[in-house]
Amino acid sequence: MINRRYFLKLLGLGYANLLLSPLYANAKTPFKNLILVELRGGNDGLNTLIPKLDPLYNKLRPDLSIGGKEILGLNQSFGLHPAFAPLMNIWDQGQLAVLQAVGYKNPIRSHFRSIEIVETGSDSHQHLDHGWLTRILPQMAPAVLDGILIRTHEAGPLLGNPRLFSLNSSKDLKKGPALGLKESDSQNPALLHVLKVRKDLHSASSELLDKVKPLKDETFPKHKFGQDCKTAAEILGSDVAVPVLRLSHGGYDTHSNQLKRHQNLLLELSSGLNALIKFLVDHNLWQNTAVLTYSEFGRRVAQNQSKGTDHGAASVQFLMGGCVKGGFYGKAPNLSKLNQGDLDISLQYTDIYQAIAADFWGINQEFWTPNPELKGIFSV
Repeated sequence: MINRRYFLKLLGLGYANLLLSPLYANAKTPFKNLILVELRGGNDGLNTLIPKLDPLYNKLRPDLSIGGKEILGLNQSFGLHPAFAPLMNIWDQGQLAVLQAVGYKNPIRSHFRSIEIVETGSDSHQHLDHGWLTRILPQMAPAVLDGILIRTHEAGPLLGNPRLFSLNSSKDLKKGPALGLKESDSQNPALLHVLKVRKDLHSASSELLDKVKPLKDETFPKHKFGQDCKTAAEILGSDVAVPVLRLSHGGYDTHSNQLKRHQNLLLELSSGLNALIKFLVDHNLWQNTAVLTYSEFGRRVAQNQSKGTDHGAASVQFLMGGCVKGGFYGKAPNLSKLNQGDLDISLQYTDIYQAIAADFWGINQEFWTPNPELKGIFSV
């Protein structure tokens, strides 16, 4: 995943200071894990968190609305899609936070541009060269490896960070990360540091390989996302410090025949996460782990002629963990007051990033200010 051209690009963009800086020398925070789950394609928030008593929901979605008896009630007004049944125990235990109407100002409906905004934590008019995690991880506790990308080569929120590698399963650890650089390539201090990073990554890979214990397949669902959750469990159970794991679950661009497709996607998501959470609880890791789902945008409120939904704006996100204070955060979207046919935003992505940085990891950063709506979302 990481090659010479990639590192030369980092240096050309001014990343020499990052590469040459001490490895988290000022860290004062305890080590905790963040698991990111990208719902690739734009998850339909309105059929994920359902306004079960709003007549406009059924009127605007005559072919897509979920019946009231099927909805998993969270309170008097809202409930989850029935495919989320495997995660209801997390809600009942008060460890599932429902982040309502998450988005950003002046939304853009391009998959590529919107996910770039979300993963860099920028504004719609900004173009940043590194992810939001890359900007705050230098304040974390010392770790050779910042992140592992599971079944994806896209760094996403870790964009511009050299201290990561990707794998499809824990078996790939045998291969080790490769940079394609040799000691004779250069005596330039920055490139020599790159060589050190490569060695550090190989050491981390070897340590993981020694400590990872393969899990029985029957404890995790057979679908790809279930197996990716299995890989995450094997890594986290190894006791090797990896602050961030990134998983990607695709297929959410449901322009047509959405009802069954979306149900299957959410069932894969919830069953995979349920197995992962059970593992973390059983191994006393859940209290120091947070799981965040995110997507580039939501879907339009009204269904289209193909019994699907088109690119929209705000959507629901979920944050769960042993130290998460469950409940509703942000304001519920109002279907009678739409913004050009879209759900209006209540929380910005960066509000969530700030809460994770400050309240989960204890990082003081200068990029975003706290949103009172998320006060107390972590019980630590």
